[in-house]
Amino acid sequence: MVDLSGPNSKKCQELFDLVQRTKSGSSNTDYRSPSRNIQKQVRLSVNEAALLCCDYREGATVYELAAKYGCHRNSVSAHLKRNGVKMRVRSLTEDQILQAIELYESGLSLVKVKERMGVTSETIRLRLIERGVVMRDSHGRLVP
Repeated sequence: MVDLSGPNSKKCQELFDLVQRTKSGSSNTDYRSPSRNIQKQVRLSVNEAALLCCDYREGATVYELAAKYGCHRNSVSAHLKRNGVKMRVRSLTEDQILQAIELYESGLSLVKVKERMGVTSETIRLRLIERGVVMRDSHGRLVP
């Protein structure tokens, strides 16, 4: 047995407790930092995956399905691909791109433009760069 009365007794006691919990199979063996935010793993049944595919074919978005089924949007996409569902690509028309340029150049942020256009900020950013729009940093300063 280890003497736990010395100057390192607290560290030794923590280690001892950890070993005991591990041996007993206790579920309190979470070694991650408490500040780290981990999403719960969700496994969809075959029936749930089939329903997810049907919902997508009926017009639901990947983000809506992720919220409905309690999983990540990447998991939704993976289920759809595994089941051979053709993914919809939400793109911008030329008129929408011109509107996005006008909104951005009027001073709106990428986030505000994306909210109006219904696509991701990255889609807006890429279309603006393709058209030669000078981008701003997160503080509104022009990026060289």
